[in-house]
Amino acid sequence: MSKLYHLSRLNAPKTWPIKRKEIKWVAKPLPGTHTLYHSMPLSIYLRDILGLASINQDIKRLLNKGFVKVNGKIRKELNFSVGLFDVLSLTHTNKHYRVAMTTNGLLNLVEVPASESKLVPVKVNSKTTVSGGKLQVNLNNGWNFLAEKDSYKVDDVVLFDVEKNKPAKHLKLAEGNVVYVIGGKHVGLFAKLEGLKETGDLKKKKIAILKSESETWETPVNQLLVVGEKESEIKLTK
Repeated sequence: MSKLYHLSRLNAPKTWPIKRKEIKWVAKPLPGTHTLYHSMPLSIYLRDILGLASINQDIKRLLNKGFVKVNGKIRKELNFSVGLFDVLSLTHTNKHYRVAMTTNGLLNLVEVPASESKLVPVKVNSKTTVSGGKLQVNLNNGWNFLAEKDSYKVDDVVLFDVEKNKPAKHLKLAEGNVVYVIGGKHVGLFAKLEGLKETGDLKKKKIAILKSESETWETPVNQLLVVGEKESEIKLTK
């Protein structure tokens, strides 16, 4: 089998909730906006997590009928890359699921209400000035939008409305806000942001000080996502 389209199950990312030894190969996701660590092919979600079919041929029939959407758009590719915080919708059952992390560090699906299925949380990667002097905010999944005010900072989060194709809410990386941890020892947990600091001499690294009900710890900012001010704006646990 071609390594362009398949991975050895033993070498697949540890975040993938798959059986490792029964079959040698597993599908590889198509190139997309997510890292391999935080994404899987659409077929794995439908077959292995939701159990909609036991073979890819049946999954393909479901896709060809246009019953499956990712972030509001119909997807028909078995290996389409679906990553962390994306929303997978099944139009024939009116069910919606968001990709989240378990406390064991595995990608998982959490059912969300229809009203929340249009919201996708994305981080601010950078800001640029475009023609006309307008500010363009660039997001970590390749999306961007024009902002009227320069109030967005790198590592802030935008709850993006995929139906209206515009931001629904701006969540700042600020003390007191609620964050969701996506890597490290505390993966899959919610915590309160207690403060920020920088380490390193030549290349500064932003570190967050987090606090839960039981402990306080530090983690790189790239291992968390702001999800709310007093509580999470989106459902990430069952």
